Amino acid sequence: TTDLTGIRPRIARSWRRCAAMKVDPAADPEFDLEARIDEQTRQCLEPFVREVERLAFDAGGDVTVITPEGVLTHDLTPALVDRYQQGRILLESVSGTNGDGTALEDGHGGWVYSQEHYREDMMTTACYTVLIRDPFRDNVRACVSLTLPEMVISASDARAVGLVMEGMAAKTVRELAKRLASREQKLFVEYLRMTRRYKAGAVLATDGKNFTLSDPALEFLREDDFAAVSGYAQHALRMRSEAEHELTLSGDRPVRLTISLPGDVSDPLGAILVVKPLAPKRNGPATPDRALAHLPVEVLTAAKEFAPDWVGDNAGYRKALAAAEARLLAEASRHSQELDETRRAAESASDELAASR
Repeated sequence: TTDLTGIRPRIARSWRRCAAMKVDPAADPEFDLEARIDEQTRQCLEPFVREVERLAFDAGGDVTVITPEGVLTHDLTPALVDRYQQGRILLESVSGTNGDGTALEDGHGGWVYSQEHYREDMMTTACYTVLIRDPFRDNVRACVSLTLPEMVISASDARAVGLVMEGMAAKTVRELAKRLASREQKLFVEYLRMTRRYKAGAVLATDGKNFTLSDPALEFLREDDFAAVSGYAQHALRMRSEAEHELTLSGDRPVRLTISLPGDVSDPLGAILVVKPLAPKRNGPATPDRALAHLPVEVLTAAKEFAPDWVGDNAGYRKALAAAEARLLAEASRHSQELDETRRAAESASDELAASR
């Protein structure tokens, strides 16, 4: 048991969390090379990161940018590739107490001084981390850390340095608010255009977080249907690809779902969904939860992330996701059996060959 008397309360709480999670302070780093911050946040951050970088470099420090998932990314800091490995995971559960992981865990930024880090390889520097939050929804869009040698912080006013970082975060959030408001207006204009085009049709628009629905959509779609179409919308936004699907909604109602992505293909404003009824197919009686029963597992998972309020208490959704995961497990088991049979056949052939010699 370590005596935490004299340790700052925030750091003591973090150390206790790390101990409870059995974080190994000497473990090899873990990496996620796919994680990135979104394009809008990157564009808003860039000028302010450059401004803070000039101050940091003069003092022998640096500035790093971390994704909301706690992964270090060099999209804005390519000069640091040789110093910090791209994709390193800095969550407390992986890297212990550190500026970024602890800020994400606490929900607010602050200082983590050199000897307060959980890992020995982080104990040469102090860092101040700020969270860049969405101005409308308050979710974290990025973390930015200023890292300085301990001797520099000892000779400086740490509060003044922290205020510089907080000012940078505030400027970034204001710039995000301007850009996002403009994007939402453009998406809404596109939604209005589609509702005029399909006056009696079910039209939906989403920016990846919220939905706007036409009156016909509210009348036509039921609870299970929202879970299905939201999953397809999220999947299309992730893949940056427009799509068209034929599916059967609850009540055995076949429809065609058309998903368009207005704006730049690499950074769409959102997704516009149009749901059109099709002639009923005579392939057996209606079955419950038909809207969800045959969706791919990745679409069902996207629906859970995209619209948790809709699918959280949805028995049909849970049943469909369990069935999809069971299909994946069955396929994985079958594939494993095939590999075992192939290996046994190869070993048998090798033994026969050895005996013949």
